[in-house]
Amino acid sequence: MTGEAVNLCARVAGSAEPGEIRLTREVFQEMSTSYRLKCHSLGAAPLKGVRREVELFVLDWRDRVVFPTHIRVDETAEERALPNQDIISFGRLRQQDGALANDVVLTLPNAELALQISRWHFELRRFPDGFKLRPLSDGQTEVDGVAVAKNGQAVIKAGSKVRVGGVLTLGFFSAADKTLADSAAATRAVSSGSSTTQ
Repeated sequence: MTGEAVNLCARVAGSAEPGEIRLTREVFQEMSTSYRLKCHSLGAAPLKGVRREVELFVLDWRDRVVFPTHIRVDETAEERALPNQDIISFGRLRQQDGALANDVVLTLPNAELALQISRWHFELRRFPDGFKLRPLSDGQTEVDGVAVAKNGQAVIKAGSKVRVGGVLTLGFFSAADKTLADSAAATRAVSSGSSTTQ
């Protein structure tokens, strides 16, 4: 592979965010159905040194059971996507000296209870076999009902529950799991509705 093809590959790879795998439409079309289902389109984009706009796709290569994609705060029912990065920090502090302090800011409507959450409470680190949680403070941190001491660690997967400061509970889940659950709930609702009308 030489010349224009090498340049195109380099530009596509260079356009990716950390941890992303980006593909052209041509590569996408050569993939099996199981891999195509893990891709989403970013649309066409100009790439430096390439004469045409290139349609780009992102391959979601991570196992969604091993690597959850979202959190849900049980106390507020708020759901958030996890940042797509290898280290994700969680805590009460939003900013320090004008810079982002935590990737995921943990808050509660009750300001006094929120003080039980440390400014920097814990972080997730991505390993080949999944996320590992490491507490950054002496504040209470439990994973699936087991206390984790500062500088200890615990595995986090889809379905894990993290209790923060005794006042806030985070559920970790995969967007794929949520889509399936929502679909199943909708099917049950339709079935229930049709059975009551008969």
